[in-house]
Amino acid sequence: MKYVTIKNSQAIEKRRDDPRVYLPTAFNPVKYGNIKWCKLSKMVETPSATYNASKEPDTVFNYIDLADIDEIDGKVINVQHKLGVEIKGAKVLLNKGDIAFARIEPSIFNKKNALITEEISPCLGSTEIFIARPKEGISSIYIHWALRGEWISDQLNPGILRGSTGRRRLKREDFSNLLIPDISIELQSKIEKIIIEGYKKRDELLMKANNEIEKAKFKLITIIEENNKN
Repeated sequence: MKYVTIKNSQAIEKRRDDPRVYLPTAFNPVKYGNIKWCKLSKMVETPSATYNASKEPDTVFNYIDLADIDEIDGKVINVQHKLGVEIKGAKVLLNKGDIAFARIEPSIFNKKNALITEEISPCLGSTEIFIARPKEGISSIYIHWALRGEWISDQLNPGILRGSTGRRRLKREDFSNLLIPDISIELQSKIEKIIIEGYKKRDELLMKANNEIEKAKFKLITIIEENNKN
């Protein structure tokens, strides 16, 4: 497949319905091999509805900010519990299976995005978060994985972000038009299984490593105590 680069914004606007044409200038799909691409909007909805928690001042809400997302694992590592009266202004509403995606730099380049799990759903979130809500049959885990790919960073060139340097933001339309690998639901399921098994093995290894560290600490303390007796 031949890919073309268009630098003229007017031309992009006229032809952005064609994923073969709407490619940010820094994105080189050839480096990723023979992959078929599609717009994110083919697989997800990007709801923009917000909720004003001040309507329920005495209700406790789950709340996440970008600081509550771990960029290494792509997980929510802290959930704030706030009264409606404490939450100022309208916030995005996230549900189980949604992917929270940072829309502002530097968080967008640090891969501040996370899969919303049942334990924290529903929750309110910062308006600096876009929501990717997988359509029926689409794997949430696959979408989360795809949005953490280097191909996303490659598409976030200066021409697609708006605002002052250091605090530039991605527009919702451009978020929907980001390209991700276009694969079947069957292949998505296989990728999901591999990811789940990979995290499980990693967690087991981390637990084993932590146990070994604790054993080593205990041994060192014992050596020190015996040395003090002498």
